[in-house]
Amino acid sequence: WHPEMGCPMQETLRTGERARVIHERCDDQGNPSFCDLVTYPVLDLEGRVVRVVEIWRDITKELVPRWDKRIEEIKTNLGRLVQEDRMLTLGRLSASCAHEINNPIQGMLTFAHLVRSMLTEGKLTPQDLVECGGYLDLMCKELERCGQIVSGLLCFSRESAVDTREIDVNEVLRSVVALLGHHMALNEIELTCQMSDGPLLVMGDLNQLQQVFLNLVMNAIEAMP
Repeated sequence: WHPEMGCPMQETLRTGERARVIHERCDDQGNPSFCDLVTYPVLDLEGRVVRVVEIWRDITKELVPRWDKRIEEIKTNLGRLVQEDRMLTLGRLSASCAHEINNPIQGMLTFAHLVRSMLTEGKLTPQDLVECGGYLDLMCKELERCGQIVSGLLCFSRESAVDTREIDVNEVLRSVVALLGHHMALNEIELTCQMSDGPLLVMGDLNQLQQVFLNLVMNAIEAMP
């Protein structure tokens, strides 16, 4: 019996009215059980309580499944809120990421026009081939950069089950800084990172840690004058 739940018998004796409470108790093996306890007053002719009738009913089989179902609903709702928060943050990043992707695309378009003009002029000289190779190398680097930006966004937006494992906080911070790099540049903000020399290992979920650090940095950016 938990004293903080109150004693229905004492309540009935004090008020002269019916009282009800759900009590939790443990059996000999330590397993919890729940009972619905109701007390009724027995009054004499003058209206004084002379007896208290106590009726209790074991509701463990009824309550536990409902309690487990409610816990699952709370977990589901919490997961949905986390994902919605992640999508809101992703929306705030979309504009800066669009600018960041557009810049290399414009660069690749310029290189493509240069290569096409060289090809339409006729036979390529050895120097022209060297220049074309240089342009293609630059285009490959810009494509890799775009791919990294998109991969970071997709990884961050992906909804996944909680996976608690050993994680290097340094790597999480690096991925967050890379994702926010262009957003900070657009706002003329310089971020100085001072990370540990060796791995900084913690037990946690990668997506949730990313969300925490991303929110911290985004809030700091928005709080700056």
